[in-house]
Amino acid sequence: MALAPPPDLSDIAVPAPHAIALVGLMGMLLGEKLWPMGKRLVSHWLT
Repeated sequence: MALAPPPDLSDIAVPAPHAIALVGLMGMLLGEKLWPMGKRLVSHWLT
């Protein structure tokens, strides 16, 4: 039984260019960090 060779990953169509995907990932990471800081800041203002 012979195994098929792996597909060439450079031929896979991506929905967004790599630079746009990286910007989106960086935005998600920044949002994860900024959300708790913003909540603390707002709660400090309200108390």
